[in-house]
Amino acid sequence: VIEDIEDKYKELVDLCEEEDGPQAYLEAINDDIEQVKRLKRIKNKEIQATYIDYYEEFGNFKFKALSRKQQKNVPEEKKDLAKKIRQEVKDLINDIIKSYFFQSPEEMVEDIGAMKPAIEVLINITKDFSKAFDKKKTERKLVDFNDLEHFCLNILVKKEDGKLVYSSAADELAKHYEEILIDEYQDSNSVQETILNSVSRERYDKPNRFMVGDVKQSIYKFRLARPEIFMEKYMQYGDDENNNDNIKNQKIDLHKNFRSRGIVLNTVNAIFKQVMTNKIGNITYDDKASLYLGADFPKGSDFVSNSSEVILVPEILDENTGEDKKEIEAKAIALRIKELIDEENGLEVYDKETKKYKKAQYKDIVILLRTMKQWSDVFVDVLTGEGIPCYAQTQTGYFNTLEIKTILNFLRIIDNPRQDIPYTAILSSSIVGLNTNELARIRMVDRKCSVYEASVKYVENHSSEDGIEDSLTKELRKFLDDLHKFRDMVPFQTINELIINILEETGYYNFAAAMPSGEKRKANIDMLVQKAVQFEETSYSGLFHFIRYIEKLHKYDVDFGEADAVSGSDNSVKIMSIHKSKGLEFPIVFVSSMGKNFNQQDAKDKILVHPDLGLGTDFVDPKERIKAQTLLKKVIQKNIVLENLGEELRVLYVALTRAKEKLILTGSVKKMEDQFLKWENICKQRNVEMPFYQISKARSYLDWVIPSLLRLKGLEIIKQGKRELFVSEHTLDNLANISIKILSDEELMIREVIEDMEKEQIKGELINWDASKVYDENIRQDLDKLMNYKYPYDLETKIYAKMTVTELKRLSQLEEEETASRLKGTSSATDTVAIPNFMQEGKDIKGASLGNLYHKILDKKDIIQIKDPQSLNKYLSDLHNNGNLTTEELKTINQEKLLMFLTSNIAERMRKASMEKKLFTERQFIMGVEATEINKHMKSDELVLIQGIIDVYFEEEGEIVLLDYKTDRVDFSTGEETLIKRYAVQLDYYERALVKLTNKKVKERVIYSFALDKAIRL
Repeated sequence: VIEDIEDKYKELVDLCEEEDGPQAYLEAINDDIEQVKRLKRIKNKEIQATYIDYYEEFGNFKFKALSRKQQKNVPEEKKDLAKKIRQEVKDLINDIIKSYFFQSPEEMVEDIGAMKPAIEVLINITKDFSKAFDKKKTERKLVDFNDLEHFCLNILVKKEDGKLVYSSAADELAKHYEEILIDEYQDSNSVQETILNSVSRERYDKPNRFMVGDVKQSIYKFRLARPEIFMEKYMQYGDDENNNDNIKNQKIDLHKNFRSRGIVLNTVNAIFKQVMTNKIGNITYDDKASLYLGADFPKGSDFVSNSSEVILVPEILDENTGEDKKEIEAKAIALRIKELIDEENGLEVYDKETKKYKKAQYKDIVILLRTMKQWSDVFVDVLTGEGIPCYAQTQTGYFNTLEIKTILNFLRIIDNPRQDIPYTAILSSSIVGLNTNELARIRMVDRKCSVYEASVKYVENHSSEDGIEDSLTKELRKFLDDLHKFRDMVPFQTINELIINILEETGYYNFAAAMPSGEKRKANIDMLVQKAVQFEETSYSGLFHFIRYIEKLHKYDVDFGEADAVSGSDNSVKIMSIHKSKGLEFPIVFVSSMGKNFNQQDAKDKILVHPDLGLGTDFVDPKERIKAQTLLKKVIQKNIVLENLGEELRVLYVALTRAKEKLILTGSVKKMEDQFLKWENICKQRNVEMPFYQISKARSYLDWVIPSLLRLKGLEIIKQGKRELFVSEHTLDNLANISIKILSDEELMIREVIEDMEKEQIKGELINWDASKVYDENIRQDLDKLMNYKYPYDLETKIYAKMTVTELKRLSQLEEEETASRLKGTSSATDTVAIPNFMQEGKDIKGASLGNLYHKILDKKDIIQIKDPQSLNKYLSDLHNNGNLTTEELKTINQEKLLMFLTSNIAERMRKASMEKKLFTERQFIMGVEATEINKHMKSDELVLIQGIIDVYFEEEGEIVLLDYKTDRVDFSTGEETLIKRYAVQLDYYERALVKLTNKKVKERVIYSFALDKAIRL
């Protein structure tokens, strides 16, 4: 800051010494300069300056009043300018005094010291928590990524007398590795650096580390990246290949950029030469740090990019709506995208594959945002509304998408239709499509009952014997029939099968696909189906539990993020965060939301933590009820703010360098004219590098970018279609050929009105379209052909490329049921009676979950050696104590039934095979069978992969015995026949797999039923 103050005084002296300058002010100004020189001498003295030195000097700093002597030949403008510059300096110095010298040194030390007991308690609590947390993770056999790094660190180094000492393991590894190559070195943190140092040979004076990185792209401060590590080596290493003293540690600057056009590189250089300094950003953006053209772009037509752009929009159009700044900016971007991809006058981009220029497409465009939260959804909605296909990959928002809310609501009312909110949501959704008047008519039938019951009553009240019904009754009747049909399916289908049936019966999957961003909506639905499959593999099952599971995820903000539906061929605009874009490149890049304020929230916390400066807290006196900031906290706070700004500078650099051919910067500005006056004032300084105090005052990217651009020679500002040349006092060469376009409220409103009128005109034409008239016979015939086309291999599409044995078993049963039902003239669906929860035995673990539990116990070979109840009880207790069984699972296990199996004849044979090491459990297999074997109606001989897990098999007398455990509840008198019929197909496939696996004959196939307590031979 002292250097900036000196520059300001030089500017002020030059102004006063001009022929018509206010020379009478020089006496006071020179006195100021002498005081600044004393401050600088303290800063530059050989013995390090103390806080007291500065305190005394700043305490003695006095500003003399400017001379009031009349200066007749001096213009008032120059007097005012001199006063303004001096006031800026006074404000800077007073700000320093106010921030850091607001108390005597003794008082400051006392306040900081007074907080020592509280800080010690905080540190001890943190240490205790860390130990308790580590203990819990150890008990549950869990580690996170940081644990792995620290385990590694503990093996390689240890502390002795406060110093790090390398272990014998580190020495051994250092001798083992010939070379250590590190990419993205600018993102290293202290732990990683210590690990890499420990396994390198640098301590033996044989450096073997090779590091590649760009400190300007260090953007992972939130992951504790320390760009200082990179810069320390960058400053120490020699850059002259012939310098023998530095040959062991040498750096090579890679100047050329092989990605971007010269126009993009010139824009980046023009901005960062002014704002990226060693003080903020960790590197001075000089000629060595600048980007130089390395890419070869052939000469193209007039439609090839030859400039960069800035588009500014007013922040608020209507103060009553909070999201307008985002919407307006998104609309401005949408307008520019339409221009860029215009078939006649749109931009042309270079295609490396064809080595030719082509018209830009949506997929050539990316919009980069500093943060996706609260921005990406607005951008997607606006662009989609403008007819621009786009996609934003987010980590949140999945449960708030229309398609997922609709399907979950449908599942809720299948589970319990007497839930008014989800039931009404489905009635008003596209699945039923009732309007508010129709919903009101249903509600008026009976206000006291549920909407579902009112719907049933409405249908009953409006039914007629002649079958003539109004449209609402027809719609409701159909919906209620579908709802009851889905409810009947619940006991016989998995959740994913139920969801698929809903989608197919209602046509909602196709409807979602036809909506804007249809591919993404389909992908979201597919993800929900996949999550249902994964849920079925847990110890829980059933629709009720699945709905509770999803609701808990939503409640505790566990969001999957929307599905990734973009493929390489997808022609849509991509919207992503700047961090996600790192390492990628795009022909056309919009860097947007540049008017958004930086997030400095971590500098406002009550307790500040800094890796070098430690902990900063307020001084608190509970007795006197006093709270005030300490000097230590203010210093830490300032450091955090500056480090955050450095990070933001590097993030901006990453964003701007993603563009290959066209770079467009957009942002919203509050009070445009006032803001431009501030930016113009900043750009008046003489040096290329912007003053530190100005860079550090930035609140958004625009506070760096616009002042930098305003200083460029020949810069054009476009307002309401008119181009104006902006001339700064101290201009810099403009190789960027960049312009600033300011969109007004009126322009955006006029464009929106015109577009609305065009849409209404098209809508009117479509409404009045004469569908009976044939406009083109050839097109009509082509459409007929397409609409009536039947895919010859449609049946084959119903078979998956891979199926489980369980799915094949279910497929076989469904075929049998359908055949039987056709013969009897009845439906294959079974009537079910709802059983209250309190009457259900083992309500928490049942069905497939109970089977999984028994399999989990029986797949451990050592259990087969147990023959008595005491040993079994101890064995199960040990599993529980070791965390392999939950308390609920332990209570659910019927030890009597388990013991009956362990003392059975089949178990005795298993024990014998185990002694001979011929017993095998939980054997997975995959084998291929022809599609015709799965379904006799198939004509294809294409292979289908069959996947399964064999519970148990053992070798006996050179042949194989196959055993499968079953926990199905079956009737005692007919159970044996039921199980054979139910699982014969499954065991057929197991037998085929075993024959292929072992090359041995399967002599016996056995089902052991825990419900019947017997082995059943097939």
